[in-house]
Amino acid sequence: MSGLTRPFLEIRNRLAARCGLYLDESRVPQLTKAVADRMAARQLSHVSDYDQLLRSEEGAEELRLLAELLVNHETFFFRNRPHFRALRESILPELHQRYPAGRPIRCWSAGCSTGEEPYSLAITALEVFGMPPVRTTKICATDISLPALQRATAGVYRGRSLTNVTPTQLATYFQPAEGGYRVRPEVQSLITFQQLNLLDPFPAWAKGIDLIFCQNVTIYFQLATSRELISRFYDALADGGYLFLGFSETLWGIFDRFETVELDGAFAYRKNVQHSAARPAPKVKKPEPPPPHVRSAVTISRRTIDDAGESPPTVSTQSGAARDAVQRRGGYPGASASAACRRPAAAGAGGAAAGSACRCRDPCGAGSCRLASCRSRAVGSGGR
Repeated sequence: MSGLTRPFLEIRNRLAARCGLYLDESRVPQLTKAVADRMAARQLSHVSDYDQLLRSEEGAEELRLLAELLVNHETFFFRNRPHFRALRESILPELHQRYPAGRPIRCWSAGCSTGEEPYSLAITALEVFGMPPVRTTKICATDISLPALQRATAGVYRGRSLTNVTPTQLATYFQPAEGGYRVRPEVQSLITFQQLNLLDPFPAWAKGIDLIFCQNVTIYFQLATSRELISRFYDALADGGYLFLGFSETLWGIFDRFETVELDGAFAYRKNVQHSAARPAPKVKKPEPPPPHVRSAVTISRRTIDDAGESPPTVSTQSGAARDAVQRRGGYPGASASAACRRPAAAGAGGAAAGSACRCRDPCGAGSCRLASCRSRAVGSGGR
């Protein structure tokens, strides 16, 4: 049972409906203190009076000020290092190769707080594309908090927020200022800051966005609110675009139209229309039972164990000689389409040649196979 009185329950529900900010029972003391602080600022004596204020024409602005006291804006540069490594090593080069000359790469830092995330995106883009950049990158950074956006626009940082900035990055992309460091104009020029409540309709510029970073935002939301927001992100992204969430956030059981991909040790969600579109299951002709003399020679073989668990056993009616011949060719027919091998063949520098027989019997090349059993073999042959 809730420990909140009716006016407090109304306030909590109003916060969830307007800002997406839902406070469970563990955060009741925080809500109580925040309301008391705002009541003191408004010189109100009763919670019911404050609830009435929230219902008035001034309610939207007052609700924003209340939410300011309940959200943690503390963050730092390159907070999720694997994500930025994936951008640097894989995604930005991929988009640069995919798009024609002159087409900018567009990113959205949704819930940008005090600006460390969008500036980290800008620095990463400049590291990839140079200064001046050979490919234009445009970053839109939004947050519901005006004070946070004001700090972000100022671009001055010190202390803990610079923990993950390397000496080279500090010297290249910052300049000393006001007892800390100011982001250089070359970095700031890539970013546009804007106030936005993510529960409101998205601006026109969000349509066809290439990358969305929305980290540690949905942790405040209820399940239905999160599902609705992720669905709108999916619709906004360009085909092949990427969504990045925080370490503690997942789409498991929330939204299943994204393709989960692993890139340089980071997990991201990719909009893949071809794979996510609903298709009828193919009709497969039921095989005839094997004749008695073959049935007696049926062997049970187990597929290689996948990272996520063990597949059910498969039945092979091939003779030993035929089975050996298939293995020499690199796998069983149709094996490359199985769930066992998650990435297409890619004969990279130092990696296993495409089509080589890895231990999952998929002709993908041991260097690109994602199975733990094949990765051990791939290490010896120079693959990842």
